[in-house]
Amino acid sequence: AISIIFVLFLWWSLTGLILYVAKKGDFVGGKYHLISGIFSLPIFSIAASLTTLVGMFYGAKKYEALRYTVKYGIVSAFIITVLMSILLYIFAHNVIGFFTSEDTIINVAVTFLRLFAFVYPLIAVGITTGRVLQGLGKGLPVLVITIIRVLGVSAPLALIFIFKMGKPVEWVWYAMMISTGVAFIIAWYWLFISMREINRKEIE
Repeated sequence: AISIIFVLFLWWSLTGLILYVAKKGDFVGGKYHLISGIFSLPIFSIAASLTTLVGMFYGAKKYEALRYTVKYGIVSAFIITVLMSILLYIFAHNVIGFFTSEDTIINVAVTFLRLFAFVYPLIAVGITTGRVLQGLGKGLPVLVITIIRVLGVSAPLALIFIFKMGKPVEWVWYAMMISTGVAFIIAWYWLFISMREINRKEIE
């Protein structure tokens, strides 16, 4: 629940910055959430399944099945998101054109979606990795990663870019992309450590 609150804080704060800088930001942000939600459905389905399966295999001490499940789930989520990102990048103009015909909004929104097409795969890996860790009985990493991403990287960078450096609205998105990369690295490292612990248990 706390993790969800921090995620909401991220979107509210960054959407506020977009509104402050660009009057079209509310539209861009709203449609991004809609499109992102549609694209994220298969990833959240995989992630939810991973939590259950990982918890089951971990409790039964079937570590080989656990490792296969983790690898298969994360790789599947990554591949699916890469394919979706390619489609989104190619057809971004058509997707936004479905919601509006105003050229200014279309140009801003297309740039936004195409930038985020590069980090969608990282988001997918981050989501599935977090659910794997939860399946292993480790809920703290998800909270810590969320706090670092929101309060430690994304919001501070966005504030610096906009209010200190006077950068355009695109730099808010860069801040979000950088925070996604940082979260991905931390989540992947945490998963690596956790899987190494499992390997030790198997040897013992």
